[in-house]
Amino acid sequence: MNYEVWAVILLGLFLVVCFCGWQEKKKLRKNCQKRLQKEYGQLPTLKKDLLRMECIPAYYRAHDDGKGIDDITWNDLGMDQIFAMMNHTYSASGEEYLYHTLRTPADREEELLVREQEILYFMDHEDKRRSLQMIFMRMGKKDQYSLYDYLGFLREAYGKRKTGPAAWLPLCLVILSVILLFVKTGAGLIMLIAVIAYNIFHYFNQKGRLRPYLSSLRYLVRLIFAGKAVGQIDLEVCSGQMSEIREITKTFLPFLKKARFVFASEVGSGNPMELLRDYVNMVFHFDLISLNSMIAMVESREGEIDRLNAALGYLETMIALGSYRTYLKQNEGYCIPEFMNEDTRSVGDGISEGNGTATDDKWRSPGIGQAVIDGYHPMLQKPVRNSYELRGSMLITGSNASGKSTFLKTMALNQLLAQTVHMACAKKFQTLFYRIYSSMALTDDLSGGDSYFMVEIKAMKRIIEGSAREGLPVLCFIDEVLRGTNTVERIAASAQILKSLAKRGVSCVAATHDIELTMLLEQWYENYHFTETVEGQDIKFSYRLLKGRAESRNAIRLLQLMGYDAGLVEDAEAMAQEFIRSGQWEKRGGAL
Repeated sequence: MNYEVWAVILLGLFLVVCFCGWQEKKKLRKNCQKRLQKEYGQLPTLKKDLLRMECIPAYYRAHDDGKGIDDITWNDLGMDQIFAMMNHTYSASGEEYLYHTLRTPADREEELLVREQEILYFMDHEDKRRSLQMIFMRMGKKDQYSLYDYLGFLREAYGKRKTGPAAWLPLCLVILSVILLFVKTGAGLIMLIAVIAYNIFHYFNQKGRLRPYLSSLRYLVRLIFAGKAVGQIDLEVCSGQMSEIREITKTFLPFLKKARFVFASEVGSGNPMELLRDYVNMVFHFDLISLNSMIAMVESREGEIDRLNAALGYLETMIALGSYRTYLKQNEGYCIPEFMNEDTRSVGDGISEGNGTATDDKWRSPGIGQAVIDGYHPMLQKPVRNSYELRGSMLITGSNASGKSTFLKTMALNQLLAQTVHMACAKKFQTLFYRIYSSMALTDDLSGGDSYFMVEIKAMKRIIEGSAREGLPVLCFIDEVLRGTNTVERIAASAQILKSLAKRGVSCVAATHDIELTMLLEQWYENYHFTETVEGQDIKFSYRLLKGRAESRNAIRLLQLMGYDAGLVEDAEAMAQEFIRSGQWEKRGGAL
């Protein structure tokens, strides 16, 4: 068989391999497009990757200016779950920026109106959205580290890498050996063999030392390649982000060229050219020189990398928010918030006097700070909607499991969503801008040695201190004030703390079982309540917010329904009635 036949066979094999690779790539792209189409407007799969959960707050922590909501409020509102419901991102940059957005309420409407325009653009322009999502999908978020972890790893390499002549020494030694070979063949050959042996030993020593930093550089390469691809898309929105992406990736083109050389030799496919390149690198250290150069470039441009990461994350966040809105629109619905100021806060749609139900009339009450028609919590499967006006502060009473805590979380969550992602889970939502605090789902601090009561009073103190600082008015939510101490001191201290907050101009919404507070604070707090109805052996809750203080109790009734001894239940009820009548506890049947 002559050489021409072999050449044709080899060419044919080469073309078959190329065609198969092209088909595989086409199939993969088609599958990704189907996945994007299927998942848009649906809730993401709520699976927890604990390693990823640890690094998701990294961007927020790196840019925390003290204006974001604190950890207590974030945890009280169950924001990890809300974030997971919105987290329709495919890249680490988008995921981390979405988290940052939800923790950083805006203090002016202009910023939110810009976001609104961009969210709607991506909802309406499917082709542009899909093109960007394909890029973000290639970036991925499988790593257990964030960009800021990787930059931290590389900082360790800044002082260890070889710079200047030291990095070029192996190559220079080879050149000198070759020159000596022509001048004095014997000595040159001996020197060349010795230099090659030394360079190979030195190569593996250096490569092993730098290997921990390769994963960090790979992440940066993916980030910059994504920026380059995004910069080629023509968008009518996000002009600031797109300009920054194009400008930064342009300056990193030399970085990408070096990366192609450094990482190509790690593929390990057995290609003869790759093997040849490996041997060349062992002798001349071309990839190590490029690697050190890449690390040097990162050292001098960390700020640009951070800005590129933020710009890409912002784009994907706007897309993810559009997906979540599409989901809500198909289910319980949402609205765009209307922000009031001190001059316009008494104008808007309101609720009628006395019954806590909504109308579409104009506000008839001045001093409204937040007004909602049909607000609900997005994590509830079949939510009961409530409407209300917040004028000053609210004190909410009601029996166990009647809906007080859920209502507080609904109010706080919608305020946070309004100031971060410019939407609210309601038919209508009007509000002022606030700084948001809460004290709800507190627990003992075992690591710090604090009891539940100590945790409570620290949480409350931070709200009082926050209200003393200049800035937006404070809106706070407190569930069961000082529940960690005895009744007498709890009521006395709670009354003074809540009164102090109201006198400071704080809009406070507090839930309590202590009916006494509704009378002690009626000058400062509007009273609302939740109630229930007893039907035979069952208690039913309406979860409707009603005007006035609660009149019913159900704790002892629940004991009966759960099958407790009838005598125990009767004695407990008689003791409670006697205390209500006389204000004193009496012993009954020798039990006390």
